[in-house]
Amino acid sequence: MNCIIKGLYNYAVDAKDGQGMTPEAAYAWANAKLTGSDSYGLGYNVYTYPAGQTLIGRNGKLNPNATLGRMVTGCRRTTVLDSTR
Repeated sequence: MNCIIKGLYNYAVDAKDGQGMTPEAAYAWANAKLTGSDSYGLGYNVYTYPAGQTLIGRNGKLNPNATLGRMVTGCRRTTVLDSTR
């Protein structure tokens, strides 16, 4: 995942062939796109992390507060989608 986020970030800051974003905007964009289902993303996020935080930190590493298993809330209940089964 580290190489993927770096690639997204580099594309976002590239003014010539990419998006030409500021470093801060590129970081936010890359984190948002990482698990998206569009042509940039991996398609699904298997981690849960606290609101207001990102999956990948500014240091390029996985958020230490992220846990494997996606929490999904709906229909009056919360379910953990565990990728290890």
